[in-house]
Amino acid sequence: MISTSLPYGQFIGSLRRQVNAGDFSFAEVLDRRDEEVPKHTHQDAHFLLVVQGVYLTSARKIEPVCSAPSIIYNPSGTTHRDRFQTRGGRFFTVSIAAHALGPLSGHLDLLDHTIGFKSGEIVRLGAQLYREMQVGDELSPMVMEGMAVELLAHTLRHEMRPEKMPPRWLRTASEVLQDRCCEAVTVREVAQTIGIHPFHLARAFRIFFNCSPSEYLRQHRIQHATRRVVASQVSLAELALECGFSDQSQFTKAFKRLTGHTPGEYRKLYSRR
Repeated sequence: MISTSLPYGQFIGSLRRQVNAGDFSFAEVLDRRDEEVPKHTHQDAHFLLVVQGVYLTSARKIEPVCSAPSIIYNPSGTTHRDRFQTRGGRFFTVSIAAHALGPLSGHLDLLDHTIGFKSGEIVRLGAQLYREMQVGDELSPMVMEGMAVELLAHTLRHEMRPEKMPPRWLRTASEVLQDRCCEAVTVREVAQTIGIHPFHLARAFRIFFNCSPSEYLRQHRIQHATRRVVASQVSLAELALECGFSDQSQFTKAFKRLTGHTPGEYRKLYSRR
């Protein structure tokens, strides 16, 4: 099959809106509804934020099946068939002009592969960029350009850190926290489950995942919440309890810290067709 070549700022799907600012092009794209997504090549480096739907990706460091608000960086020349699992998804993109990467030439080998993120500062910045596009006033292009530079810098900084492979017992601990993210599980319980001292578990999490076990648990609670807040009309108070938070206030603070939006804002923004 011959690969379709996509020039700067173009993607497979229906363009909903686009903003050009300096060395960046920003677009909100609705997934195509009928035909299959062909193998294709992106001429430009870009970020893709999954706004709605379940996305299949070949990116490193993220599950191959991911949901909003995951963000993926693709270097120029990326060839793939990454796509939504079912039709009707939506994504936001940040395309980077080739000459904008010139000052980073000494570090570009660190960004020569596709990489995904499902939480943290990079996802938060992506969500803020998307929200700024919705604002759409005369200052938005300037604001978005500055945020895009910051997004690129944070991604490069992330890749400059030495990669560490967590031991098997720590991967097991992370899976337990993911599976039980909405339960009132404690770090001590997880440590006992895998036969590790709680202090050792907490230290290993900080080294390999750059967060504490409690922060990791909270991240996965919010990921679960992002899917539920869009897919259902359950009240936010009920959703807070369902996701393991003691009340709606605690839920709202944690949600905004990780996504850049309150649950109510997120529901309005990502549920809109």
